[in-house]
Amino acid sequence: MAADVDAPMRRLAEMAPGFLHEKAAVEPFDFGPGRGWGMRALRQVSEGEAVLHLDSRMALTTGRARALLAAWAVEAAAADGVPPRPAPFAAVSELVVGQVVRVLEDQQAVLNACRDCGIGEDNDAARCAVLGRCARVRELDASDGSAEVRAAGGEPVWLAAAALEAAPPAEAAALVGDEDPQAPSAALRGASPSAAGAPLALAAYAAAVPAAFGSPLFWTEQELDELEGSNYAARARGMRAEALAAHRALSATFGRALAVDAEAFAWGLGAVRSRVFGLDAGKFPLLAAEGCAAMLPYVDLCNHDPDIPPQRCLVRESSAGGTIELVAARDYAEGDEVFISYGFKRSSELMLGWGFLLPGDANDAVELEMGVERARDPSATCSRACRYALSLSPDCELLETSCDGEPLPVRVLLTASQPVPRLLLGLCRLERLPAAEAEQLAALAGEQALGEWLQSGAALAGMRCPGASWALRGAALLADLLAAASLRAVLLALLGRYPTSLGEDEAILERAEGPRRLAVSLRAREKRVLWAGLRAVGSELGAAFRGVLEAAAARPLGAEAQCAEVQGAVDAQRARVEEVFRQLWGPSLGDEEVTRASWVQASYYLFLCLHRLHEHPEAQQMALVPERWPGVPRGMGHGTSIAAAVEGNELLATYCEKMRMWGTYLVAQFLVTGRLSVEDTNTMSKESVSIRKQTAWSVPTAEALDCLARFTPLLELGAGSGLWARLLRGRGADVQARSLGRWSGRFGGAAGGAGPPEEGCSLEAAPALGVVAEGGPEAAASGGDRNLVLMWPDYGGGGTFGLECLRGWLAAGAAGRARHLLCVGEWGLWPSGVPGLANGRPGTFALGTGAGGHGQSFSQEFQDLVAERFELVEEVPLPRWPLFADSLRVFRLRSSGPNAPAGSS
Repeated sequence: MAADVDAPMRRLAEMAPGFLHEKAAVEPFDFGPGRGWGMRALRQVSEGEAVLHLDSRMALTTGRARALLAAWAVEAAAADGVPPRPAPFAAVSELVVGQVVRVLEDQQAVLNACRDCGIGEDNDAARCAVLGRCARVRELDASDGSAEVRAAGGEPVWLAAAALEAAPPAEAAALVGDEDPQAPSAALRGASPSAAGAPLALAAYAAAVPAAFGSPLFWTEQELDELEGSNYAARARGMRAEALAAHRALSATFGRALAVDAEAFAWGLGAVRSRVFGLDAGKFPLLAAEGCAAMLPYVDLCNHDPDIPPQRCLVRESSAGGTIELVAARDYAEGDEVFISYGFKRSSELMLGWGFLLPGDANDAVELEMGVERARDPSATCSRACRYALSLSPDCELLETSCDGEPLPVRVLLTASQPVPRLLLGLCRLERLPAAEAEQLAALAGEQALGEWLQSGAALAGMRCPGASWALRGAALLADLLAAASLRAVLLALLGRYPTSLGEDEAILERAEGPRRLAVSLRAREKRVLWAGLRAVGSELGAAFRGVLEAAAARPLGAEAQCAEVQGAVDAQRARVEEVFRQLWGPSLGDEEVTRASWVQASYYLFLCLHRLHEHPEAQQMALVPERWPGVPRGMGHGTSIAAAVEGNELLATYCEKMRMWGTYLVAQFLVTGRLSVEDTNTMSKESVSIRKQTAWSVPTAEALDCLARFTPLLELGAGSGLWARLLRGRGADVQARSLGRWSGRFGGAAGGAGPPEEGCSLEAAPALGVVAEGGPEAAASGGDRNLVLMWPDYGGGGTFGLECLRGWLAAGAAGRARHLLCVGEWGLWPSGVPGLANGRPGTFALGTGAGGHGQSFSQEFQDLVAERFELVEEVPLPRWPLFADSLRVFRLRSSGPNAPAGSS
């Protein structure tokens, strides 16, 4: 409110005596910086008390504004000598969109003019219905000289420009203001104290209105640029153009003298939009008959309080009529500011209409428009269910559609309190369900039940429909997952439209003022809504992903027998599996690390499900994203990570690529068929073993390498290709790496998939030159001053290679200069009696090895010696190939006990 409002308001009281009750309990008051002008209580006020009484004749209703315009227009026309019945327009270029014109009364003249410009006989009945009537121009076509017009209460119709003439001022005024408050704007601007014929009270009120407003209607281009990316940038930028178009239409209808200049009209428009009251017939039974809205002097000085319920009757006509009352919404002490409610307004509405924002407004919102493909056919059950769901949700509205057969257009409000409305989730899930399955679901559930389910936002896979096939169940699981992923992509795209980050906006707000502060504040509020939406969608993604794995754990996947029918069913649907694989491969399930980790753990989990090992406690070590792993409390972390940068770590990169691909493919296979192919999983297992033989049996991570580097100097025996040693040296670690050139059968080993090679056979992984030297257990004799590193020393978990290395190192380290043993591989993970193991026998993750519960990396004798002589001080879980359980364990030599080294402490 302008700082000089007090003087004009006092002038209003002086110039319009008798219109304001002398015993008002409130008065205009400047509450200072940050609050501005409002209404102050002059005494203690009680809730429900009428604190201001205004004569109803002071209200500038839309009807009164039109009457004033009509009177002024007649006077102006008479003064200018305008003929009462002007000639028809000579060309369409003489018309302006929004202008009020009159259709000629002569039917034949109208129809002839239409034929002359190429308009056929279609809709001639509609043209004849508007003969002699005033209508508003809606669209112009310069190519044939025609205009689309619409009379009050009628349908749009195309006419030749020559069939139209200027509208008589009084009749034209009756149409002004239907689509925009043009009439009150023009009346308010024209009612200066010196204007001829202007009511004295209205002129005084016009003088009391502030000289400037904060609406984007008055912002500079640079200030409007600050809204870039905002949902409302285009709307704010278009306000000026719309105002100028309205002014052109008003000028074309009444002449420039009456319509004043564009700036003056824009001021009137800003005043009306920021101060107008809607006239509800229940609150204003008499005034409502004179128009749908009115400007109320003095009352419009009250500021907005969002905590006041909009339905409270705060401004009303008195019961006796003739007086407008302002009613206190609550008790006020003397000197308190007295508020009203402008109604339920979003932050964007307050900025666009009034030019302010409330601090910490819970009604911040972002608009999202979508078309619902599954509701193209209005007669289909699925479409009716969508429409029913929309009728239940306050955050979603159905937009107008031009014709049936198009996607159902919907606008959704993402708000601070509900950043992802439940119905939006429901509609997105239904959208990702194939058309046939969507109609099947609608038929099984029924229109009302499906509509209520969609409105609840619950996962489609959770909807229990008797008779539903696995095809429908799997499609619903897929839809739940893809819907959350696609919604996440939409929110990220919305955030990507802004030129700045939220942090940058917050820094700008510390120093910004005026319109720039409004613009930056609005876009920052929108970003907070979108970030909150991303967090909510992330939870939905986690739940959907976990739902897929839970469904797999609950089904018999066929590993026990792998019947020919099962494999045949899988093979028959390869094309569909490939299609779903492509659908799953593309979407982001979070940031890149979360997406990768989700598919890696899915691969691991599905292998476990296939062999009924998914409930073993050790399996949860692969819960890389715990909220997406069944049975793990949300937020529970295990420290396992594949997040280390894969750059320079070829094996980690390969591991991530393969496991991600396998996880995606197996999920696709499960969702399509309800089973997993053992043939496919065996192929994957064989490939993983082949990769390990050529590189390293365990996958290094930054965490594991850092741990090992802390114990330098190191001696690694059985170093294979030397991958780990090379990466450790890259970290500055002192590592001596030794590897057998050819295998000696004297070390033995367990038979099976990870069994030892033949006597004298060269090992698969060629030692890296300059990294690994040749040597076996005998090399331990020279490593007494180094901590010993052993990685998968014993093939299949059997044999004596690891044991000989350890004994040699212990003997060489009798002086106690090295005290730590670092073991990489599986370790005593699967005790006997684990539920689900084949035939109830003890075993390991690895298939077909015959190994006991001690894993495939270290013999039982080796582990017994370690348990006797060492204590575990640290463990670092490692990435795990399917059905394996690798980790790095750090053991410290005990200071006392059998055969303790001399000089140990």
